Amino acid sequence: MKTALGKIEGRRVDPSVEEFLRGDIAMAAPVAPPAFAQAMAKAFRDAQAKRHDADYDLNTRLSEQDAKLLIARVRRAIEAWRGAKTLADTDFKHALCMLMLLKGVIRREG
Repeated sequence: MKTALGKIEGRRVDPSVEEFLRGDIAMAAPVAPPAFAQAMAKAFRDAQAKRHDADYDLNTRLSEQDAKLLIARVRRAIEAWRGAKTLADTDFKHALCMLMLLKGVIRREG
């Protein structure tokens, strides 16, 4: 999940998976991930980093307020994901889920 979401958290999709996530768009222009997917990727990355700090860095503390803010942000990202229901959004979600199953790597034969 981390690898797949890392490929969509920027302003454009990582070139290694552009073609896969492009969908029906035939042009070769860079693919911009939908805002709901970017929000999910960034919230996941930040939550995972905080979890890692909590598990392995005894010098780092997460305040109650920071934890509440992070939880609220993750909830907003989940709500945005669930609310994205256009055909293009659904196609992107399905492709991203397939990319997660492929562990973020598209292998090309040839």
